[in-house]
Amino acid sequence: GLFAWCALHIGPGPAQAHACMLLKVMHVVHHVAGRELLFRLPVAMNELFHRIETRVYDTVDGMKAAGVRIAELAASRKTPDSVLTKLLSRSDSLAAEVYDRLRFRLVTETLDDAFSALVFLTRHLLPFNYVVPGESRNDLIDLNRALERDARLSGMAALLQSVGRGASSRQRVNLFSGSGFRMINFVADVPIRVEDLVSRVPEHKVSDGAVVFLLTEFQVMDVETAAANSLGENNHE
Repeated sequence: GLFAWCALHIGPGPAQAHACMLLKVMHVVHHVAGRELLFRLPVAMNELFHRIETRVYDTVDGMKAAGVRIAELAASRKTPDSVLTKLLSRSDSLAAEVYDRLRFRLVTETLDDAFSALVFLTRHLLPFNYVVPGESRNDLIDLNRALERDARLSGMAALLQSVGRGASSRQRVNLFSGSGFRMINFVADVPIRVEDLVSRVPEHKVSDGAVVFLLTEFQVMDVETAAANSLGENNHE
């Protein structure tokens, strides 16, 4: 019911505005509770990383079953040396802003498969509203063209909001990537259920929730782009 009132097809008005406001409050309260629970949870971060890795692997298995052609999936965790190198190369040096401590690289057979993979991720792994603003990059998909050529999506173009204004001015330059390196890249606060762990939290209440959030980076590209990224100055080594 609440989501229906927020939907654009109902039409603008006080009811819609109030429903959207209530939905945002619910989202913020849930997210803050999850962050607080993460700080109080006496569990090693590696265990939570492992839970995210398991969820991502299961999600990719679901993609394959749904017909999305996946050529490669790789997970990596940034080492302390890598964190130091990255921070020393930047003007801002807050360790809290190293988002890619846990990273997943997803390579699909074609660009259309990459588009389908993104849709699948936001439906089965991470809600769109948990994608970190200003930390996304898209060198591969022309969204306007994709909307125009798909009969199912063309009617939705007018309903989309303009997002990302001013993001280019905040975008960080990666000194270790070649000028021709191309990918789709974003950071998301991935929700992880921890019902089996909350008993370890002193004075935990049901209202405190049983979901925590961990920042995770995703890279998505097709096979052709991945091959080009490994040549010349684009080669990470």
